[in-house]
Amino acid sequence: MRQAVDGVRQRFLDTLIQNIEDRFPDIGLFSAFRTFDPWCLPRDNTERAQFGRDELQTILDHLCPAGREPIVDTDTCSAEWSPFKELVHANYSKNSFQELVKIMATQHAGFLPETTKLLAAISVIPINTVPCGRGFSVQNCIKTKGRARIKAENLDVLVRICIEGPPIEQFDF
Repeated sequence: MRQAVDGVRQRFLDTLIQNIEDRFPDIGLFSAFRTFDPWCLPRDNTERAQFGRDELQTILDHLCPAGREPIVDTDTCSAEWSPFKELVHANYSKNSFQELVKIMATQHAGFLPETTKLLAAISVIPINTVPCGRGFSVQNCIKTKGRARIKAENLDVLVRICIEGPPIEQFDF
């Protein structure tokens, strides 16, 4: 009996591990995104010079695969990597990633155009499924049994208002 339970337990655990690996593939890509976080940039000059080269290449390989129109010029983006790190270290090391994306787009797009495009592309990639789950939750609150025939366009507008609009208490009717 004990051997049978151990066998079933082992098969269950193997299946569970495989399921997790299937649902969360390519974690290396997401961890590579952290190289653009100003807080992760090393303070030491020697460490900073070597920092993020492999991660940048991982991101570029994913976003600019062979055979497709590239999002950025990979050679130029690689050449801009060192000046980008020095700019961030000197001026923006205390900023968040979101602030850095805005600063780069408004103040440094001419100086580092490919890096700015890459930052814009990275900033819209969802890192987790929380926004998707939130959207389904809001949809389920709106589309009840009494509103089962609501059109998709109307449902879309109502979900957007609920998620992005001001709270009902602050809405000026």
